[in-house]
Amino acid sequence: VHSLYDDELRPCSRMLRLRLIEQAPALETRHGSELRNSDRLRTLCEACQGLRVEHSVAGEWAALLVGRPAFFVDVYSETDAYPEEMWSSMKVYLNNLAEGDEE
Repeated sequence: VHSLYDDELRPCSRMLRLRLIEQAPALETRHGSELRNSDRLRTLCEACQGLRVEHSVAGEWAALLVGRPAFFVDVYSETDAYPEEMWSSMKVYLNNLAEGDEE
């Protein structure tokens, strides 16, 4: 949950499962079905005193940190906060990477 806060991503159930698998691949091997089980993960989060579980839309839920302000990026926003020059530089950088792979 802390790493999602650090990335300014709302720790909804789907993101929590993905982050667990991303950060601990060995857990996926040993406990894969448990990590994919949203109900089991929710039960674990609800048992944690440092988390507050709240309902979200479409059956989702989020595990929020108690006592830590929740500032999350709106991943569905169409507003682009970055200047065009940043995107142009990114395009050049990625093109250079792709050209290096072809060698």
